[in-house]
Amino acid sequence: MTRLYGLPYEPNQANNQPGIPLVFTPTKEVDDVVTVARNTVEECYNQATEDLTTARDLLPDENGVYGSSMTASAVLARLHLQSGNFAQAAIEANRVIESGLFELTETPLKAFNNSENSTEDIFAIQKNATSETSWLTVMFASLAGAGRGDYEIQESFLARFDPADLRGMYQEDTQEGDVIGDITMMYYTGVGTILNYGGINTAKWGDYYRNIPLIRLAEMYLIRAEANFENPATDVGPNTPTEDINLIRGRANATAYPAPVTQAQIREERYLELCWEGHRLHDLKRWKMNIGTDAYDAGNLILPIPFREMQVNDLLIQNSWYTSGK
Repeated sequence: MTRLYGLPYEPNQANNQPGIPLVFTPTKEVDDVVTVARNTVEECYNQATEDLTTARDLLPDENGVYGSSMTASAVLARLHLQSGNFAQAAIEANRVIESGLFELTETPLKAFNNSENSTEDIFAIQKNATSETSWLTVMFASLAGAGRGDYEIQESFLARFDPADLRGMYQEDTQEGDVIGDITMMYYTGVGTILNYGGINTAKWGDYYRNIPLIRLAEMYLIRAEANFENPATDVGPNTPTEDINLIRGRANATAYPAPVTQAQIREERYLELCWEGHRLHDLKRWKMNIGTDAYDAGNLILPIPFREMQVNDLLIQNSWYTSGK
């Protein structure tokens, strides 16, 4: 929420920009409601770090489909990477990887559309036939009875992949009536009848009622590689950044990079592996790269505080972009 409603965290800065309100007392009855001003982004990051560290130390390493100590470490790795704390990001990602509790699925596609957690899932939302509709499938899929096909993938994006890379393979011979079980490649020609018939769709989200992986082992390898690259003095784990990146590429049948891997290659690998999973905007912000024609810290790249929240809590301050008349 801090990333969505607050301007980006700036390493080695005060980070006094407004984040979200932190509420530490439970609201059990109407009389318990308290109005709280927005805390700073720094305070929000510190609180998240404290809470996750406590959870990491209290939870068991294995906890079925529920959050575990490894889940907390994985989110800590994300948080530290976002805040530029590369040493701690590498340590937490390495803890998950070296636990031996997870392993990459045989192919990239097998990490998605599963009715049970895959070997790669550190944490996944559990879905079944009685669950609410998954909006990821609504937006991304174009199959018989699944998806509207709102998001169409461009051929220029597929051209970024190595020709042998399974993550960029395109299934063109789809037929009306095809469901996700008929899709054998990561991208396919849409056969849905609403928006994107004949367009290119990703197979990552192809069934309303299959589990939604939120944190995958592949991401931990990418975090460890980037963190160790950006802070080589840490050298956490048994692999070099090149070895971690090539492990992900090897699973996808992509050509291995010769050592040493570059910053650009590490960043591109995150894009290719984690695309359509909600990481790109936050990655571009922490790399201080433009998003389209907007600077990474542009005010319109965060959300406005909802009007209803402003009505019931007069301590809240609206994000300035939405009050400046732009």
